[in-house]
Order: sequence, then C-alpha cells, then structure tokens
Amino acid sequence: PKSFEPWRESYLRLLVYGRGWTRYKGVGGVDFWSALDEVRHDYETDSERTYLTGGSMGGAGTWYLATRSPGVFAAVAPLCGFTDYRLDYGSTNAKAEWEHRVYRAHDALTGAENLKNTPVYFLHGDQDHPNDFGAGVDVEHSRRMAARLKELGIDYRYDELPGIGHGIPAEYYRKAEQWLLQQRRVKDPQNVVLETSSLRYNRCYWVEVEGLREHFRESRIEATVENSSVNLHTKGITRFALHRSNVTAVRIDGQPV
Repeated sequence: PKSFEPWRESYLRLLVYGRGWTRYKGVGGVDFWSALDEVRHDYETDSERTYLTGGSMGGAGTWYLATRSPGVFAAVAPLCGFTDYRLDYGSTNAKAEWEHRVYRAHDALTGAENLKNTPVYFLHGDQDHPNDFGAGVDVEHSRRMAARLKELGIDYRYDELPGIGHGIPAEYYRKAEQWLLQQRRVKDPQNVVLETSSLRYNRCYWVEVEGLREHFRESRIEATVENSSVNLHTKGITRFALHRSNVTAVRIDGQPV
C-alpha cells in the first residue's frame, strides 16, 4: 500500500490477503501460515524478530492468530480489530450453548491469556462504530480486550485516538511499526499458559497439547519451571508433551509423576 512506502527499512514485509472476508480463520489462516512458511524457506529471517500487525480485518486477524499461536511472534500490533464475537453482527444471533462454544473457539477475547509472553500494542479510534451495512469495528472491541488483559495482569499498551472513526491514520501505523521493531521475542519463558478448544492450535513455546477431553470445550494448561522442576495445572487436557531439556521432576495438578 502507498501509505507504507516511505517506511521501508531493512526488513521483509509480507502482506497476506487471506482469501477475502475470512478474518484469517479457516482457509484464510491456511493461506497466512503457508505464506509465512514460504518466506522463511526462501529468505534468511530472524525468528526472534517476526512481527504481526494489521488494521480492520487485518486487526481481527492479528488478534486471532496471536492468541492462537503464542510464542511465534516477537510482538503484535492489532489496529481497530474485532476481539469479542458477542459484539459482532451475525454472531450476536447465537442462542444455543453449542453455538457459543463454536464462536468462542475463534474468539480473541477468549484466548487473551495466551498473550502472556507477547508484547501487545493496539490502537482504535474512539469514534469507530459500525454502520447499518456492517462497515466499521466498534471501539468497544478494543476496550473489552484492554479490560480483559488488565484483569489477567498482562502488560499491554493501548492508545484510543480521539475523533478518529474506522481506520488508523498513517502516522499511527508508523508509530505502531516503530514500536514493533524495538521488541524481541521472549525466548524461554519460565511460565506459559495455553487456552485452547482445538488441537489445530496446540503449542505454546515448550508446551504442546496432544489430547483434549472434548473438542470445542475450553481447555487450559499452565506450566511453570523452577530450576529443573515443572509444575503443571490442567483443565480438560488428556495428553501433552514438554519440549524442554533437563527436566528432572514434574507435578501435574499437585501430583508428582
């Protein structure tokens, strides 16, 4: 896009459309990961400095991909993106419990705790509200995410832009981009959390979930390292793997293994 041209620096920029109006879920997500894999194969890239950002649908995709793939990105900057399905037109019609479970499986707000070790900077205009045709993303999406991250004790940066409707002015894109470039991936966190309801996204740093008691039911695993011991708390997890060396002791839900 023209707005990005003056900002070119010594890095690669990958723009993935993601099959149109998918918000980078389903086939849109397949396109994203395939494109990223190709770039990593064809170019020498730094896995400690891989960033994710986007606006509007790209903002929704940034939230979704970041909350479903913790540990992949050094930092993320979602801009005026969807976070809470309960605010979204269409999905607000969900009535049955199974419908809510399906929506939560793809909901950024539900997976917010997965951002524990990922620096996050997000922006939204305070006058952004969807019109009768569904264009626009209500600023309440970002406000709810900010409240949820604060509740979880997760560090974040949020700027709400006064007088701005849908879309982020170029100077703020630049500001977010410069912030991203200052961040580095957390290499070896001692405490990791993964909330998931599907094995499609089942990895968080050195913890991999291999079995769920029930798919599309929210499950959680938290792992903490102290010296050579790992303490785990699980919910709905039937099988997992620890990709970590020099582990001499493991406790699962208070029980030694």
